[in-house]
Amino acid sequence: MAQYLTLPNGNSIEVPEGMDQQTAYAKAIEQFPEAFGLGPPKAEPETGFIAGVKSGFENLKGDIGAIGAGLGIEGGAEYSEAQREKAGQIYRQAEFSEDPIDYVTGLLGQSAAYMAAPIVAAGLASTAPVSGALGLGATAAGLLGAGAASATQLQFYLSRQ
Repeated sequence: MAQYLTLPNGNSIEVPEGMDQQTAYAKAIEQFPEAFGLGPPKAEPETGFIAGVKSGFENLKGDIGAIGAGLGIEGGAEYSEAQREKAGQIYRQAEFSEDPIDYVTGLLGQSAAYMAAPIVAAGLASTAPVSGALGLGATAAGLLGAGAASATQLQFYLSRQ
């Protein structure tokens, strides 16, 4: 006759004949950790340049969301908060006294996204098709791209205050 073991989440699993209760629980925890409220351990935020770059891009997206919230775009504030939370899960700023190299490289990494934004905006504007003899379309696109990039930088500095 088949035996069943009821898991804490309410599901049941079949236990092979001859297996004692303690071994069955151990196997169940191994195979179904989420049923026991055990999941994979959450990764600790990292330090250093690469983690700083990843976090910087998430913060940049959060700053763009904050600008949208300031303009009255629905969901902008929630998006901004979610991106900032995600950035916090990726990167942890090392203390200067703990590791000066990680501290400086982390700051550089976080700033890289904000330094790259105007460069990308300028590159995109330079590839815009020229409209009219004076190239007013490219000029307008360049000004809009640079303005958006500058606004995110301003938002970054304000959020650091």
